[in-house]
Amino acid sequence: SGTDRTGSSVRSLAKKSKIAIRYAHDTARIGVDRSIMKVALMGKGKFCWLLSDDDVAEPGAVARILSKIVEKPSCALIELNKYSYSLDLKSRWSGAPPSGAGKHASDASFEGKQPIADFIGHFFYDFSYMSTQVVNRELYEKAVKSEKRIGDYCEDYLLAYIICRMLARTPAAVFIAEPCVGNRTGNETALSVKSEEANTAGFARLDRATGENFKKIADRAVLPAFPSAYPEVMSRMMQYHVRAQLMTLKGSAVPLSKRLVVWKRVVS
Repeated sequence: SGTDRTGSSVRSLAKKSKIAIRYAHDTARIGVDRSIMKVALMGKGKFCWLLSDDDVAEPGAVARILSKIVEKPSCALIELNKYSYSLDLKSRWSGAPPSGAGKHASDASFEGKQPIADFIGHFFYDFSYMSTQVVNRELYEKAVKSEKRIGDYCEDYLLAYIICRMLARTPAAVFIAEPCVGNRTGNETALSVKSEEANTAGFARLDRATGENFKKIADRAVLPAFPSAYPEVMSRMMQYHVRAQLMTLKGSAVPLSKRLVVWKRVVS
């Protein structure tokens, strides 16, 4: 529901495109997470790729995804790998692949309760990154509609919760190792201010909120259905947050002593 020129840009592109483009504009501001939930429900295909407007599809990505859909038409989720790019999309590096990608150098399939528990243990933290998620739309819709009070216990990263609920009902997923997504980095809201001290504080608040919400999701969606995955989920979550804190402190221009004071004030 933004006020930019997205609508006119998409309509102009649709006139030139050789593929069908359908544009929908929501006049109500319902928040990022609920917008993500809603857009998947608006789709018409059997699967929906939740590609963010900040990211790009890598060459050959659509063909790779379609091939997996033909191979595994009943899977609940296709998890994609990614490259990371600079803010201007001119520089690319391997960056931070999905947390479970290191264990899977090639495509992998997961079917059954325990294999999916292992899959969740490896990839849980990545479920919130919408661009690497291709969801079975019918199963996604069932999971969303069965959760009438989803906002009562978790306000952010609802996609991760819905994916876990999908996998509990249909324990089948696929991972595509060759990157399909180009992740545009450096565009976080926490970086939208000019002060380095404010950036440090912003990232500290974001990291704390992220940890709290993921803990709620893990407690609600992972522990009851996949108890064997819960320890690894919590371990990876802790590793991520420690690494994120260290990288934020290291990258800031604010003197280290001052950065630590700012961080402690926010997270304590």
